[in-house]
Amino acid sequence: MEETNDIRYSVIKISPDGKEKIVVKIRLNDECKNGHQDFGITADIYEKSGSYWRHCCGGCCHDKILKHYPQFKMFADLHLSDYKGAPLYAVENGLYWVNEYKSGKKSADTPKRYLRITDEEFAILLMCEDKQIFWYRLYELGIVKRWEEEARKAIEYLESLTGKEFLVDSVKSQIAPLPVETKLMIEERIANNYYSPKNINAREIAAKEAKIRKRIDDLKEKAETGIQKIKDELAVHLYVIGCGFPDDNLIYYNHTNKAIFNWQNDSYHNKISQEEFIDFLNEVDYSKLPEGISFEIKNH
Repeated sequence: MEETNDIRYSVIKISPDGKEKIVVKIRLNDECKNGHQDFGITADIYEKSGSYWRHCCGGCCHDKILKHYPQFKMFADLHLSDYKGAPLYAVENGLYWVNEYKSGKKSADTPKRYLRITDEEFAILLMCEDKQIFWYRLYELGIVKRWEEEARKAIEYLESLTGKEFLVDSVKSQIAPLPVETKLMIEERIANNYYSPKNINAREIAAKEAKIRKRIDDLKEKAETGIQKIKDELAVHLYVIGCGFPDDNLIYYNHTNKAIFNWQNDSYHNKISQEEFIDFLNEVDYSKLPEGISFEIKNH
């Protein structure tokens, strides 16, 4: 049997009334050139238009595919999973969809379908509060092992369809092996009831309270910064007025800590001369102004 790292199969079916044609394509290869071979099943669907076939849709038409080829369900289930059956970014995406369910944004069907898990497994994964325990549970519950078995059966079926033997040349998988230190840490936490519902709830409450405290602190800091900016601007204008100069054509930029005389060039605002500006600089008392301030004049 010929070996190949890029195994493909396609089949064409025309509806009994001759008005529709579906071309199903199944693959197992590293199509994206990202280091791991993935399953894929897509279709192109055509409608009869006179003597021609008109392409009407294509892509992941899995419902349409399975209507004609129910035996390809294993490939639809494994679509975009790697050669070991692990879904795309199994841990990260899996946890994301579980959390989307927790937040009420998605139904339970979404994470269950994505991870190909049972109701019982889903109930356990719902209790996973972080990536580490979620990763651990995927292995501990035998989910990863089942993925591998599903992929093995799909590969055997694809080999029987093509008469070719699949050659694995992937350098990585969609789920990495669980590090020993992570496994030991999780098991120690389990032994100490770290993941008990009571302790999880306590951490969730503490996290919410910390988030509220941070929000309050951020608001206070923002307000204090805004107040200081107003005080700095006020100090600059009052000082200039106190020196006997008009301030209606003076602008102070907080972000650069710079004050500019004659910033507007029109007849409605007072200007000071270059000589007056130099006299001002020679007499300015910086101790009464924002630290580090500088002055400029625009000579239009």
